[in-house]
Amino acid sequence: MLASNELVFARVASKFRSLCGSLLPSMTLTLSKTKGCASEGLAIHFTRATGGAGERPGDAAADSSPYSSSSLEQLSGGQRTLVSLALLLSAAHEGAHSSVLLLDEVDAALDEHIQVREL
Repeated sequence: MLASNELVFARVASKFRSLCGSLLPSMTLTLSKTKGCASEGLAIHFTRATGGAGERPGDAAADSSPYSSSSLEQLSGGQRTLVSLALLLSAAHEGAHSSVLLLDEVDAALDEHIQVREL
């Protein structure tokens, strides 16, 4: 059972990183276990890319030095929404037995240019 849980966590973490790479290209986000087992807690850690061509309007990375944190309070409301959406979709993709996922007003905290680009 534990080996199965570890495999599911590894798949969810991989999918999460991939989705975040698409949704927030100026950051690298990873999902990790806070303790020995994923059921005991998860942490999201992010690193902002160095300033440059990968940034988009509205990205919070303004300087040229990388910044690393696990505090989601450092992200804008729209960025937190995209991180939450990536985590939800990663978990749903791995555990769902249905291809239908209903989400209500998932884009409410996103800027209009992000809503058009991403959704």
